[in-house]
Amino acid sequence: MDSYRNSGAPARCRILTAAVIGFFALVAPVSALATHSASEPSDGTVASFRMLEPPRAPPPFQFLDAGGRTVTLADFRGKVLLLNLWATWCAPCIREMPALDRLQAKLGKEEFLIVPISLDKEGRPAVEAFYERLGLRHLEIYLDPTMSIEAAFPVDVLPANFLVDREGRVTGFLRSYVDWEAPEAEAMIRGLLSASATGQ
Repeated sequence: MDSYRNSGAPARCRILTAAVIGFFALVAPVSALATHSASEPSDGTVASFRMLEPPRAPPPFQFLDAGGRTVTLADFRGKVLLLNLWATWCAPCIREMPALDRLQAKLGKEEFLIVPISLDKEGRPAVEAFYERLGLRHLEIYLDPTMSIEAAFPVDVLPANFLVDREGRVTGFLRSYVDWEAPEAEAMIRGLLSASATGQ
C-alpha cells in the first residue's frame, strides 16, 4: 500500500497523517490496534471486509450534499448504506467509482444507497467534472472538503468503504480498493439487505 502514501504529490492516496483512535476503540479490540496497518490487507474481494459483531454506532459527523446542505447518517435511516470515502486524485478510487455506479444502478436506491463522500478540497466543481468525465449517472454527490469526517472515521488511506445498517451502525469496513463488479460483492450487499429486513 506504499503507493497510496502521500508525500505531497496529489496523485497519491494517503490523506491524513494521524489515525483517529477514538473510532477504532469502538470497532476493534484494543489488542488489534497495535498491529493495525494504514490499510486493510486486501486482494480486492469482499472477503477482506472486517465485519463487526455487534455493529457499532460511529461518533456523530456531518458532510454536505451537492446543494451544500448538511447531511448526517440519520438522514438515511431505514436504508443499508455503503459509505465510500474517495477523492478524484486517488487512482484506486478512479478504478472503483464506475463499478460503484453500476452497482447502484443494478440494486436501486429504495433500500440500498451508496454514499460516496468526496474529500477533494476543490469541492463540488472537481467532483462534477469527474462524474461527467467518467459518465457516472447513478451516484449522488456528497462532499467533505474540510475532511471533518476524520473526527469519526480512521481514514488515512483512500478509498475506504464502510457498511452501515438501517439503524446507522457500522457493520463492516475495508480501507482499500474493492472489486465491486465481482458477483461476491453483489451477493454480500443482498445478504445484508436480507438480514437487515428480517432483523438479524
